[in-house]
Amino acid sequence: MNQRIDTNKLNRIKRRILWRRIGIVSWISFLFAALASVIFFAMFDPEHLSHVTTFPIDLSRMQGYSFGFLLFWLLTASCGTTVAWMMNLPIAKLRRPLPTLQDDE
Repeated sequence: MNQRIDTNKLNRIKRRILWRRIGIVSWISFLFAALASVIFFAMFDPEHLSHVTTFPIDLSRMQGYSFGFLLFWLLTASCGTTVAWMMNLPIAKLRRPLPTLQDDE
């Protein structure tokens, strides 16, 4: 019975950690997408960009800002998700003790 409680508690902790990581990646990517949008659209007008594209597209300024922000958010979220995924170590590796250096005299 005690093993069952520990398993349930471990699952709740894992779920809480997962949702915390999702929240962190979402908010950080949102903030950096907003910053990237401000910097990019301070230099480029989305209405002018829609006229110089190679494919015909008719976008208003507001649609261009929205589309650009969503692209920046997708880019920063994918980057943040990749970093979070790569930093996640399996529990077995975390439990293994670090090797110690011993002098051979």
